Amino acid sequence: MLRRRCYAGALHLDANDARASANLAAVFLKQKNWMQAFSYAAAAMRLEPDAPTIGKWHYRCARALHGLRRYDRAVQIYDRALACADARADPRLQSDVLASKKVSAAAAARAAARSDHHAAEVEAETRRVERFFEAYQDVAARPDPTAPMPPPVFAPSADDLEALHLQE
Repeated sequence: MLRRRCYAGALHLDANDARASANLAAVFLKQKNWMQAFSYAAAAMRLEPDAPTIGKWHYRCARALHGLRRYDRAVQIYDRALACADARADPRLQSDVLASKKVSAAAAARAAARSDHHAAEVEAETRRVERFFEAYQDVAARPDPTAPMPPPVFAPSADDLEALHLQE
């Protein structure tokens, strides 16, 4: 909490202090306040794009994006961090960035798989509903409603049948 106050005070004195902004981002990362961490890390990168520690700032920004579940964007920012001179010169930072990038890439793949699965479920339900209404239209279009119906394309559930009777 003391560090947060110190860095916030430094920013109050000089709103263009990129290092204080980056350090405040680190404080927010430790507190898992992802949005504030992202905001301050991005501000530091905007204020001083040629800083000697810009790779570390990209790393902080990417970690915040991961916390915000923006995994694809985090992977892109990790790549930017790896391209910076300070990340190439510091084996520990490089190792941390690579490990975090791997975690974000795996999370992005899981999120994409969940999204694909959900889309398939929605598509299957849409097809089922379309078949139901096609069958309903066939029944409604028959000249003699008492004539025997052709076998259904699918077996509607009790809820489907009840909904059909309620609409009549």
